[in-house]
Amino acid sequence: MKILFLSAEAEPFVKIGGLADVAGALPNALQEIDPQTEVRLALPYHQVIKQQNLPLEPIAAYTIAHRDGVIPVQVYRLIQNDLTIYFISAEPITKAPTVYSEDPGFDGYKYTLFSLAALRLVEILRWNPDIIHANDWHASMSISYLVKERFPNSFFENTKALLTIHNLPYMGQGAQPSMIAFGIGEDVPSKTSLPDWAKGVPLPMAIAAADKLNTVSKTYAKEMLTPEFGCGLEQVLQSRATDLTGIINGIDMKLWNPRTDTEISQKFDRFTTEQKEDNKKFLLAELGLKYSPNTPLLAIISRLEYQKGIDQAIHALRELDQDFYFIGLGTGNHQIEALMTDYQNQNYEKARALIKYDGKLARQLYAAADFVLMPSLYEPCGITQMIAMRYGAVPIVSQTGGLGDTVIPYLHHKGTGFLAQRNNPQEFKAVIQKAIQTYHNKSEWLRIQRNGMSADFSWLNAAQKYQEYYQTLLLKE
Repeated sequence: MKILFLSAEAEPFVKIGGLADVAGALPNALQEIDPQTEVRLALPYHQVIKQQNLPLEPIAAYTIAHRDGVIPVQVYRLIQNDLTIYFISAEPITKAPTVYSEDPGFDGYKYTLFSLAALRLVEILRWNPDIIHANDWHASMSISYLVKERFPNSFFENTKALLTIHNLPYMGQGAQPSMIAFGIGEDVPSKTSLPDWAKGVPLPMAIAAADKLNTVSKTYAKEMLTPEFGCGLEQVLQSRATDLTGIINGIDMKLWNPRTDTEISQKFDRFTTEQKEDNKKFLLAELGLKYSPNTPLLAIISRLEYQKGIDQAIHALRELDQDFYFIGLGTGNHQIEALMTDYQNQNYEKARALIKYDGKLARQLYAAADFVLMPSLYEPCGITQMIAMRYGAVPIVSQTGGLGDTVIPYLHHKGTGFLAQRNNPQEFKAVIQKAIQTYHNKSEWLRIQRNGMSADFSWLNAAQKYQEYYQTLLLKE
């Protein structure tokens, strides 16, 4: 089986969000579980990647047709851990200072070019993929082009198209003029009709055209079929429900391992959880907080956006009358940043708001925290809760999307975390109170920590499910 995997970002080359974790891990895991599967990953050659001076090999130069003239493209190859990675370079991609901009028209131009250049590349190399696996709207134009060009005796005649939806609200609005200029109009073959507003929008077009669809958790796959979560596409998705499934993401169990993590103060595992406390002592001291025994540390490690429910978490923390530390780490919406900073200023002896992205500090916080808060209004998958459990930090989450699929509510010695009704600040507060009470029952606390640290969130599990789903795709008439 040959799979061309398209993504706007991938670890370790470029990471903005969870998409990078998927694209960075899943292709390798697919090849690991089945040596007969060959995955090749295509990425835009972003400026941030170019600055890394990777040992790349130039392999192709060609042009992509545009209404205003041809656009030169260069492609570079890197083979890493037996995975072939193509970096697609063109002036709109390499000169853009950021991976995503605030100009939807420019991003539409850049990612349409990337999508078409990736398909043209495999034609030039005569490497005929069985499946084009496109991720989110940035690569979805490849599906629209593929199904339009998939006629008898064509290069892509037998190539199937899979679209993974990581976050439905981000559809690529504003890309329509660029798609038309690159030759992708509303004449793309479709398996279902679209509402007028969605015609010409990249993600809806790919949803209507792809052979199969999936998203990153079983619950989110169901939630997308409802008006609340469907973003106006719920009827479209309902009509394609038999071609839609949910496959939960994984994490790199070797990368996220408190027993071997060199970035944390004190290594530990599920049999030595008492050593985790040393990480809390270290981090509190680093941040100028006085350590107090038997006082839990609550953490937020997140993009600071309203979707993440951070404002609701801060509201709940303000009303709690229990003793605890709080450390928040992340950047995002300026109002949420200010809200978290204001909470720090009012509770400076026990709270810190760290408005930045810092991978090392995030690891230290996972290792130090007793609880990680995720009150998301919606969460297609989420990996923060999985990493938290891996590090013995018990998740307190909203029951939505992948959070409800990965966190087992703690009851009678079983379970891995605490779940609250979504979008309910008062219940979230009550659940935090219950969690802190459990923290003070040390035998119960040890049990819930070990339950979470024993969970297997390996990418190999997800890869096996994708492998099975690919097989159904290839059998599809």
